Amino acid sequence: MPFNAFHQIFIKYKSIASTFMELLEEIFKYIDKNKIIGYRFEGPKVVLFTRDKELLVKAPQILQEIAKKVRRRIHIRYDPRLLKEEPEKIEKLIPKEAGLQRIYFEKGRGIVNIEVLFPEKIDLNTINKIKEETLWFPRIYRSPLIRSKTIDMVRAYMFQHSNERIKLLHEIGKNISEKWSIQKGQTWVRVSFLGGASQVGRSALLLQTKESRILLDFGVDLSLPPNNKNAYPIVELPEFDVKELDAVVITHAHLDHVGFVPFLYKMGYKGPVYLTPPTLDIATLSLLDYLRIANENNVKLFSGDDIRNFVKHSITIEYGQTTDIASDVKLTFYNAGHILGSALAHLNIANGYSNVLYTGDYKVKPTFLFDGAQIPQAKVNIAITESTYGDTYHKPREEVEKEFLSFVKEVIKRKGKLLIPVLGVGRAQEILYLLVKSIRANKLDEVPIYLDGVVWEITAIHTAYPEYLKEEIRNKILAGKNPFIDKFVHRAPRNREEIVYSTEPSIILATSGMLVGGPSVQYLKLMAEDPKNAIAFVSYQGPNTLGRQIQSGVREVEIDGQLIKINLEVRSFEGFSGHADKGEIESFLRRVRPGRVVINHGERSKVLHLASYLRKKLNVETNAPRNMDALALRI
Repeated sequence: MPFNAFHQIFIKYKSIASTFMELLEEIFKYIDKNKIIGYRFEGPKVVLFTRDKELLVKAPQILQEIAKKVRRRIHIRYDPRLLKEEPEKIEKLIPKEAGLQRIYFEKGRGIVNIEVLFPEKIDLNTINKIKEETLWFPRIYRSPLIRSKTIDMVRAYMFQHSNERIKLLHEIGKNISEKWSIQKGQTWVRVSFLGGASQVGRSALLLQTKESRILLDFGVDLSLPPNNKNAYPIVELPEFDVKELDAVVITHAHLDHVGFVPFLYKMGYKGPVYLTPPTLDIATLSLLDYLRIANENNVKLFSGDDIRNFVKHSITIEYGQTTDIASDVKLTFYNAGHILGSALAHLNIANGYSNVLYTGDYKVKPTFLFDGAQIPQAKVNIAITESTYGDTYHKPREEVEKEFLSFVKEVIKRKGKLLIPVLGVGRAQEILYLLVKSIRANKLDEVPIYLDGVVWEITAIHTAYPEYLKEEIRNKILAGKNPFIDKFVHRAPRNREEIVYSTEPSIILATSGMLVGGPSVQYLKLMAEDPKNAIAFVSYQGPNTLGRQIQSGVREVEIDGQLIKINLEVRSFEGFSGHADKGEIESFLRRVRPGRVVINHGERSKVLHLASYLRKKLNVETNAPRNMDALALRI
């Protein structure tokens, strides 16, 4: 039967595929079948439509019981054809203290999206009143404390293309449900490494089962220029066919994990990408920035339309929310403690036949912004862990913080400029928070702090997701106080010489973190020859990058065809890392208790060291794959 997002907004009960009948029959044990006029998939969710106002209001309590039985998220909404867009009614119902910003209607879905500064000011009574008086299904979004063009763009695009998404999401859900009856017994599980094995960069794993093909991350190697084919996942492997992909899972928004996803849509992929809400916003910004850099280098990787396709096909999942992403695979995200929205991905395959935990990047000890990685509640047979610092023990965070602030004081005292190359998301906000907090507490003299590259915009995105941050910072944002920005924090001017040649000391946070392009390289070029200035490395520096060269003691480098002497002071502070060190990896895996550990996302020496260490310490089987290797995880 043809599916039209507006005119035929749901599918009548009689036309339901037989594979889905069991689920609906279970639902109708709790809900009068005659009150439901149709249904639709929305990705992993099932949406039932009604014209019964009483059922609409009572739905949350009923659905809670049903969800426990059918293990599927279900929504009940009013027949969208009968809804009227009356924003003034909703405006009257929203408390003034919530700070209403925008209202978007998605008529085809029966949803009204309400953006406010303080969602916590909207209680359940208000939600129910909106349902009762308007019949719309309300969804509440937080507006960031600093306006974010990225969030505005992503949300507007999603809402404006709602009818297209209706069809896409329905097809995704239908494809999953139609295969449910196929797999009930044994299967097999295999993983191929398209990138990220024995290297830091271009993370890309293809998880295969008897029924499904799922990509775990699909990133780029930022230590290589965009015109180098080795910067990208190896898509020529015989087992990789974009047309057979069921789903893509993205653990976090760093480009070495998400940077090549739009290329999938260029190749013809039409399926979903699963990720957390903050990851969607940050990834969109990072991808647009990476596309700009590639275009400047005359490298045509993918287009803006491919990035928009990525956004359109994205399905966001909160921590702890279990979701069917294929007929035989359920996905649950857990906090990874690495950056905003970063997630450990737990994959339950064939109803527990195999349970795989893919860590992405994670941090076990708490940082300034995040609680440490959450231990999954579910069973884990196989853990695929990162090993960025697999042979290293970091100094205690308090000790590194003290050393760092002492260094900053020295640079300020001699009226120098301090350059801190940062990844746009993660270390940038950690260091910014520490600096702002220290100046406010009079531990540092007040000097200008300049943010360049995408740092300002990504910091704004952080203020839209306080629930992903540590309690201390979350409470500040909920109180309307910005923990990252003060009068001495500025967006960098276009004329960078203005900052560098000023007679006053200052601190500059600029991308990229490994000095492989972006404003940080331009600042280095301007600052390098003055011994009053300094550079502080606070994150991982990839092999063969300009950052690694300078960190290793090289004192003359080439930038833009010009030889530059490195006279400024060079310091490294590894304790700020958002990656687990050797001890953290061991303690995490002791609690997770897998029977087998696969080591990836690390330089070869670190991978081999950690594999040997864990095999002896935890008495588990370990694997240290290279790119293009394939491992049978369960047969």
